[in-house]
Amino acid sequence: MIKKIKKLCRLLCISALIGILLLPGQVMADRGGNSCRVTLPVSVIYRNQNSADSRVFEYVLSAKESGVPIPQETELCITVSNGAGRGLFGAIEYTEPGEYHYEISQKSGSVKNIRYDQSPYEVTVYVLNDGQGGFESEVWASRKGSGSKTDAIQFVNTRLIAKKPAATPVITRIPTTKSTTALKRATTVQGRPGGSTTAVSHSVKTASSPKTGDNTPLEVFVGILVLSGVMAAAILVLRKLQKKQ
Repeated sequence: MIKKIKKLCRLLCISALIGILLLPGQVMADRGGNSCRVTLPVSVIYRNQNSADSRVFEYVLSAKESGVPIPQETELCITVSNGAGRGLFGAIEYTEPGEYHYEISQKSGSVKNIRYDQSPYEVTVYVLNDGQGGFESEVWASRKGSGSKTDAIQFVNTRLIAKKPAATPVITRIPTTKSTTALKRATTVQGRPGGSTTAVSHSVKTASSPKTGDNTPLEVFVGILVLSGVMAAAILVLRKLQKKQ
């Protein structure tokens, strides 16, 4: 009888030890003893970037509920070169399955000639059991208020280029010639019923005598000719009188 009791006690002890060894492993799996990590990438497009313009943009990650795991560094700086840049927030570690919600936004800079993308992203991380005692994650994002899912968290900033002022047209004025005589005539306009008349002003410039360069007055020559004729006639009359005498 005593031997049977001893055997029964041994069986109970062995069962208890086996249960103790198995129980911790089951509790750790159910409570999320394993973990998974998720990193959230962010990219930025900088349009019209000048080759001499070295620009850094800043981004912020925030949790939308209390108790949600977040990385140690919740701010991210991305340096842009050749119009594009990319960066990663620190890894977020999850020890329990669930649905976690975040928001990623861009800090508004102080540069006046840059239009900053002010539309934040809503990010959802699903942590699920993988059926092997571990976790697996699924991540998707969407523009706040859009409702459409996207795999990329991308912000688009634009450098504003000042427009050059339009060139002022140069107006060349043509000098007008003053006419000495203005003649007006009536012109019949064709193609209208009744043939209405319209007075059209024509400016005609009278031509003056060409200059020869001789300024001697003609009256002097005429006077000399007349005086010579009178003297010739007087001489003839005097000769006739002398012959009669």
